[in-house]
Amino acid sequence: MREILYIRLRSADAADPVEYCIARPEAAASFAVERASLATALTQAAQRRVVVFVPSADVRLACVQVPARQLAKALKAAPYALEEQLADDLDDLHFALGTRLADARWPVAVIAQTRMQAWLALFQEHGVEVDALIPDVLALAVPDEAHFS
Repeated sequence: MREILYIRLRSADAADPVEYCIARPEAAASFAVERASLATALTQAAQRRVVVFVPSADVRLACVQVPARQLAKALKAAPYALEEQLADDLDDLHFALGTRLADARWPVAVIAQTRMQAWLALFQEHGVEVDALIPDVLALAVPDEAHFS
C-alpha cells in the first residue's frame, strides 16, 4: 500500500502556501502537518498517491433523488435535478457523484469547471497527477461522544 500525500489548498494561486502531510499505511490517526510552498510540498509526491483538499466555499455539496441505480445514469440526471438551485450554466459545471445512499439518494459535489481546471493546472505544471480533489470540510473527523471538531 502506497503512502498518501495530503495537500490542503487555500486558493488557486501557486504563490500561496499550502499545508501538507504524508500518511503512512501503518499510521492510525494523526500526522505531522507542514506548511510550505506548493512546489516544496510536491517534492514529496514521488511514488505517493496525491489527495488534495480544496476550499469548501468553492464546492456545492448536495444530495439528489434521481430514478437511476447505476452511477453513469445518475451522473447524467444529477445536473438536471439540481438545475433550479444553481446560478451557473450546467455546461460550465463539473458534477461528481458519491456512492448511492441507503435511501436511494446520491451525494453530489458541484464545482465550476474553470476553478477545478485552475487547481489541477497547479499540479500539472509540476508533472504531478492528482488522485482526488476533496472539499476540505469532508476532512473533518467524525465526532463521537468524547470528541468534537
